[in-house]
Amino acid sequence: MLDKARVSSLVDGLSKETRRIVTWESIWPLREYAQSPNPRLSADTLARVEGGRCMTPTDYLAALKQRNSVRAISNEVLGAYDAVISLAATGVAPIGITSTGNPRLNVAASYLGNPVVSLPVMRVEGLPLGLQVMGHPGSDSALFNIASYIESLLKT
Repeated sequence: MLDKARVSSLVDGLSKETRRIVTWESIWPLREYAQSPNPRLSADTLARVEGGRCMTPTDYLAALKQRNSVRAISNEVLGAYDAVISLAATGVAPIGITSTGNPRLNVAASYLGNPVVSLPVMRVEGLPLGLQVMGHPGSDSALFNIASYIESLLKT
C-alpha cells in the first residue's frame, strides 16, 4: 500500500532535488564559461556553477538515489494510467527574454525522466498556453499517439 504522506513529502521536494542534480551536472559544460573574464551567463547560472563546486560526488550520488526512489513510487502510482494531463505552464510566458516563466509544472517530468508533449491548444489573452501530456519512461511512441488523439479531439 502506498503511503500518501510519503508521496506528498517527496513531491514537495522535487524542485529542490532537481536543482541539486542540475547543479552538479552544470559544472562541466559551464565552468569554462563561468571562469572567463566576461562570462555571458546569468547570475542564476553562475550561482549554480558555484553551488556545483561545493557539492561532492557523494552528494550527487545521494541525489540520484533519491530520484530513483521517487521514480519507483511514480511508476507505482501512475502505472494504471496511459498518460497524465496538466497545463504546460502556470501561465503564459512572460514578455521579454529574462525568463521563460515558472517551471513548476515541468519539474516532475524532467526529474522522473518521463517523456512530455506540449500541445499548443489554448490561449490566454491572445497568448499561447499549452496542454502538457506526460507518458511513461520509454513510451515516447505511445505518448505521441495519445497526444495526437487529444489534439484531434480539441480541434473539433
